[in-house]
Formats: sequence, structure tokens, C-alpha cells
Amino acid sequence: MKEHANAAAIVRALYIRILSREPGPSESQAMLDFDPKSPNQRTQRKFYSGVAWPLVNSNEFVFNR
Repeated sequence: MKEHANAAAIVRALYIRILSREPGPSESQAMLDFDPKSPNQRTQRKFYSGVAWPLVNSNEFVFNR
């Protein structure tokens, strides 16, 4: 459970840093559904880059000035 809370905090931080807003409940849950819940750092890095990449490629990011 602690790992999931940490993942939620990191997903929230990514949204704030990339889109300058917090994720909505459904957005946060959609991202956390893909959390591999693995202690392996490489797996976790892949998960977080998988969260960041669609945010950076979103229309909301492109037009966020």
C-alpha cells in the first residue's frame, strides 16, 4: 500500500510539473492502474516515463504557455 501511495504522489508531481495542474481522480486512477507495483527500480522508471510521455505529448501540454 505504501508503494501505491508513493506512486500516486509521483503521478501527481508529474502532472503538476508537466501540465501545471493536479490530475483529476479518473486521470490519476487511470495512470495508477498501470503501476507494476514492483520494487525493481528499472521497472519503476519505465512506469514513470510511461506516465510522463503521454502528458508531454498531450494537446494540453502543447498549448500550455
